[in-house]
Amino acid sequence: MRLSEMKTISRLVILLYGRPLVGKTVLASQFPSPTIIELDEKLSSVMSSRSMNNEKFDLDAFFVTNDTTTDPDFIKLCGEGFAKQDAWIKTKKLTEVLLETLPQDSTLVIDSITRLSEHLMHFVEKLSNRKPLQIQDWNTFTMYLSEYRDLLRTSSAKCNVIVIGHEDVVEDKVTGAVEKILYLPTRQRYRLPAIADEYWLLRAEPKLKDGKRVSHRILQVIPDRITPCGSSQWMGNIEDPTYEKIKPYLEKGLGRKLPEPTWTPKES
Repeated sequence: MRLSEMKTISRLVILLYGRPLVGKTVLASQFPSPTIIELDEKLSSVMSSRSMNNEKFDLDAFFVTNDTTTDPDFIKLCGEGFAKQDAWIKTKKLTEVLLETLPQDSTLVIDSITRLSEHLMHFVEKLSNRKPLQIQDWNTFTMYLSEYRDLLRTSSAKCNVIVIGHEDVVEDKVTGAVEKILYLPTRQRYRLPAIADEYWLLRAEPKLKDGKRVSHRILQVIPDRITPCGSSQWMGNIEDPTYEKIKPYLEKGLGRKLPEPTWTPKES
């Protein structure tokens, strides 16, 4: 097959990571028709941004914990049998259903894969009846997380997916080299990015504005010696990123127009 005969990709899987409270979920909430699977048990940053910007946008959110789920929307989608399951089982089922039902160019947000890995560790501890986990248990952990990773790339899904993760800084004990990577146990921290079309780091750094030191955000997609990241759309780093700024690059990669932002911060 010649390159000119190949089809463009129909949807995107975006892996967005960074330090806590840097604005990852706020950025994800700006994408079209977001549905959030919220594992960090809060959406206060989005609610605060909504209030500060005098916006009236709304979105669908499912809060998943190990407690019994009473949300009627969750029960309608997944069934009462899943309401008392562990958070890992609930999240996997909910992800499957939403990938099957969300329409093209809507956005499924997993917030966060770091928290989900903790729920999976808890599930494997119960399954094995061992704590701390042993080598064979970590193999089970890897198997389940690999299955979830493959689920996000399922060919029948139509929606775009944003997977949010936390940043970890590791130092090589031999060379002293420092690397900023996705915070996940086992080698999955390197395998999960392989499924992503876009692998972005959101970071904050100080700058001077009107003689005052303020913080601004940078969406880093150009890798450096300590930061693995990248873009299949050849997108450059974006200062004070919003979906509105990112949208033209994604449209080129997908070969079609995308919906307008759910909302855009007035001061970015």
